[in-house]
Amino acid sequence: MNNKKVLVGLSGGVDSAVCVKTLLDDGYDVLGLYLDMKNENHNEPVEITDASSENDDIKSAYQCAQKYGIKLYKFGCAEAFDKIVKENFAREYALGRTPNPCIVCNRLVKFKFLLDCADSLGCEKIATGHYAKTGMGDNGRYFVKTGDDCKKEQSYMLWNLTQEQISRVIFPLGATVKTDNFEKARADSLIAAERGESLDICFITKDDNYADFIERRLGKFPEGDFISPDGKPCGKHKGIIRYTVGQRKGLGIALGEPVFVKRIDGAENRIYLAKSGQEYTDSLTVSGLNFVGMEDTTDFDGELNVKIRYAAPQTAARVLIKDGKCTVKFPEPVRAATPGQSAVFYADNRIMFGGFID
Repeated sequence: MNNKKVLVGLSGGVDSAVCVKTLLDDGYDVLGLYLDMKNENHNEPVEITDASSENDDIKSAYQCAQKYGIKLYKFGCAEAFDKIVKENFAREYALGRTPNPCIVCNRLVKFKFLLDCADSLGCEKIATGHYAKTGMGDNGRYFVKTGDDCKKEQSYMLWNLTQEQISRVIFPLGATVKTDNFEKARADSLIAAERGESLDICFITKDDNYADFIERRLGKFPEGDFISPDGKPCGKHKGIIRYTVGQRKGLGIALGEPVFVKRIDGAENRIYLAKSGQEYTDSLTVSGLNFVGMEDTTDFDGELNVKIRYAAPQTAARVLIKDGKCTVKFPEPVRAATPGQSAVFYADNRIMFGGFID
């Protein structure tokens, strides 16, 4: 394979479009690939030579490819996306957890199929528009590192990638700022620059909601008991999938004082409430660990920085790993550590490992 030949995941958005221009300027031989996760299924990438009958995302990606003189392919993986990402999303909510589908998708769908297609097209590397960086430590392990744009930094979403995936990916936008990239795209008259950003979960449409999506897959979820802070039933919820840990609004409960969702018990179909101020915790446990910058180990006791949600800052904590289970102790309590969300552990802004909050 030619190590200067790279396959860019072209989504039709501004970030992946600017990736193409950046890589071409750096001397790479660039191909584009649109991953169709909604409609089609393919065994190999298919070249697009006319986008007139395609969806708006592909039309935008095709215009970018035409602008910069590269070939654009598409690969349909809708069936895999449905079975792996959508199904996990629904099942996690049914257990009373709050998943982040991008974490699952990046490893098992997006980066997997980008690399599969790269292999078939003779590309050694792949590239995406994530605001993050990669590197290799003195221990020989590849790591993901935080990007320079503090408002768009996306390393948190990439903790579950494999060593092979990290070793073969380029993040051309890691040292750039989103606002500058919009200006670059506008200067080249790219459609992507006028399309705005997609910030919601890609398979939940603006006319839909999480609960309706899940019930179409798994059936109607029954009402159950809200349990008050003093341990007594205090009203009926409308199905556990309609609530998340930390939620305050829309509960339909009047207890004479502010309350929030403390815990969701999927097995008992109960939602436990707590008084305002009790949403903080000084410890949590994490499972499903994926080691990135540090070696796979079952014995670690030390201090690392941790993020417990995408928009949260890194917080120093004592971290203990034993028998594949991670326990985290915070010097100051943190708010609403949510089961199903990710905890990502950093040292010097490099991801050491990550996992799912229990």
